[in-house]
Amino acid sequence: MGRDFWLREKQRQRPLAVVEVGGGLESEGAVELHLHCTALCDAGFTHLVLDLSAVTFIVSSGVGTLAALTYDILEHGGVFQIAALSEPVINVIDLLGSRGFLNIVSDVGEAIARVNNVTVTG
Repeated sequence: MGRDFWLREKQRQRPLAVVEVGGGLESEGAVELHLHCTALCDAGFTHLVLDLSAVTFIVSSGVGTLAALTYDILEHGGVFQIAALSEPVINVIDLLGSRGFLNIVSDVGEAIARVNNVTVTG
């Protein structure tokens, strides 16, 4: 994997999973992230929060994975939130014009609150 990519689950309580991602999110890591999140969704964790606070670098395929996950989880009737992005990651997302359709929030607490709000009112 490039740039020390890693991921781990911080929380798993159906229907919500919180996944922390770190290092550089390049092509190989993007594939691993997509497979992991898709498996969670298939296992009944239809609401997903990604904590990207430890991501130091992202390439276009990583941003593409975030967009694909947004649509995949919506198709399963879930909620997908992306939390705690660093300035370099935000810059790449903005450069690619992707901020408008990604659900980006400032921190994991806010992301979980949004998921809970949607599941209670939705």
